[in-house]
Amino acid sequence: MNTEILPAPPGGGAAALLLRPLTTMLDALHRINYWTLVLLVTLMVVLVFAQVVARYLLNSSIDWADELSRLAFVWSIFLAIAMAIREHLHIGMVMLTERLPEAYRVMLARLMDGIAAGMMCIVCYESAVLAFDQWDEKLSSMNGSAAWFVMAIVVGAALSALELVRLAILGQSPSGEGAIE
Repeated sequence: MNTEILPAPPGGGAAALLLRPLTTMLDALHRINYWTLVLLVTLMVVLVFAQVVARYLLNSSIDWADELSRLAFVWSIFLAIAMAIREHLHIGMVMLTERLPEAYRVMLARLMDGIAAGMMCIVCYESAVLAFDQWDEKLSSMNGSAAWFVMAIVVGAALSALELVRLAILGQSPSGEGAIE
């Protein structure tokens, strides 16, 4: 995991002062996201293992284990998307961009990150509307709202949008780091 503080933007001055709270906040959210993912994956492994043991060795079943492990899985997927964006592990097509001069690659990367951030904001908003509409639906085996599945999309999209805004402002390595060729 890369938890280092992001470098100040080039040129310093007002831009550096404006971006420092954003980078500090994103670093803190990144650490929270990382440890949340660790806990969610651990929870999934423990629940699935306990369910297998209960079902095949004890001839019994834990009623809520499947639903809770599925909820942890959904949350881990959407939180991992923001982690992949931050670590430059998301999929990218570089066949055209690798042939461009470095200045154009940086400009195009920033433009695409800005567009992707806007798309993530739309996904976040629409998911929040859907979660609000579904809040009264109950989970089948646990006491809770089925909207918690959709809330994973809301939180994951919000974190992804913030990371993409950071990349759009600060720029991204033009080397294609993390891109699949």
